[in-house]
Amino acid sequence: METLTEYQALLVDFEPRPIRSKAAYQKALRRIEHLMSKPKLGREESELVELLATLIEQYESLEHPAPGSKPAETLEHLIETREITRAQLAREIGMPRSAITNILARRRSISKALAVKLSKYFQVPISLFIEGA
Repeated sequence: METLTEYQALLVDFEPRPIRSKAAYQKALRRIEHLMSKPKLGREESELVELLATLIEQYESLEHPAPGSKPAETLEHLIETREITRAQLAREIGMPRSAITNILARRRSISKALAVKLSKYFQVPISLFIEGA
């Protein structure tokens, strides 16, 4: 039987996952606060803090995007963050890859119908994909 490393034990205690709800967000914040209250963090604890901070930052950027973010910029950010390809996105939402490419190149805007599909696919508010919303 294999024993767990210190980092694995930390992960068992707090299993990090993408944050998709306010409750998960609050739980991750509490975990970071708990770790940061220690006088000195070990390497493993520091790595967990870094991981949780990344997940929190991702959630905050989706829930509270920077003012003035353009829908195409938001889409580009989500594609990069989720580590998917344009082709994969196009296939999974049922549209030509060229449409995604044209949106990201700022040659085409995001239609309301497409905004609905993107909102459902990425599980984010539709307003992120509507200009001036």
